Amino acid sequence: MTLKKPKMVYPDFTSEASLGFFISDALIIGVDEVGRGCLAGPVVAAAAVVPKEKALEIGFSKKGARPTAGSEKSRSEIELHSFLQVKDSKLIPEKIRHALVSALDDQGVIHSIAEASVTEIAKLNILYASHLAMERAVAGV
Repeated sequence: MTLKKPKMVYPDFTSEASLGFFISDALIIGVDEVGRGCLAGPVVAAAAVVPKEKALEIGFSKKGARPTAGSEKSRSEIELHSFLQVKDSKLIPEKIRHALVSALDDQGVIHSIAEASVTEIAKLNILYASHLAMERAVAGV
């Protein structure tokens, strides 16, 4: 029996396109949190905005982001393409994560990191503290 190689799934703007992202001036802010499974420490959230023009420039389309073979791209654009194809940030070595953050900065992608403290987690519970961290990250962009 031969196993088929799984098809690569890239980030895309399918949902955003259905909301009119490509025909309006709307901003889409992506947000995610980390730390909900930890036994100690704060919960941290990050938010990022990729303006429509920048998204199209760096290779996103309604169907996804794919690096263009042989194209003349700067190192930060290539690193950013790598970033756009990340499925799980925990799988990226720390040294590479720093390069990807620099690539985000170089390409003008707006991003913010925020947290909710251990005290806030104890007071609110982990779910609401996660929401608080995400609200703070969104406010930061």
